[in-house]
Amino acid sequence: MGSGLFGESMKGSTLRITLFIVVLAAIFLPSIARSSGLWVYEIYRIQEQLGGDKLTHFLAGGALQMATLILLSKIKGLRRIFLACLIANLLVLGEEVSQYFIPSRHFEWSDLGWTFLGTATACVIAGFLAFLKKPEGGESENSRNSIALKDG
Repeated sequence: MGSGLFGESMKGSTLRITLFIVVLAAIFLPSIARSSGLWVYEIYRIQEQLGGDKLTHFLAGGALQMATLILLSKIKGLRRIFLACLIANLLVLGEEVSQYFIPSRHFEWSDLGWTFLGTATACVIAGFLAFLKKPEGGESENSRNSIALKDG
């Protein structure tokens, strides 16, 4: 099998990239459509069903953060979480600030804050899960398995 973008099989790499693109599309296409005057009523209805504008921003930020973390899954440790936070927050910042320059849209600090809160929450959850997954004593699972094989 060939080597993919991140050094693993093409299938794994393709699945992560596809997930990231689907999440980006789910988040940014409604914004682009609304800016163009398309499906405005439908988008507002979906937003209300998800719990309103601010909760939608929070959920979108979290979803984008998780998709970015999955995309970068071959990078290990806190570097992965930091890089994913940076990428997700730059995408969010670009999208929200662009609304300032689009006549049919308006920029709100609260939207930016709720989206950043969503990305930050996802970062904290990912960090906590990484902490829980880390073996005791700093040993890797492979080194513990090799010690167990030597003993047994």
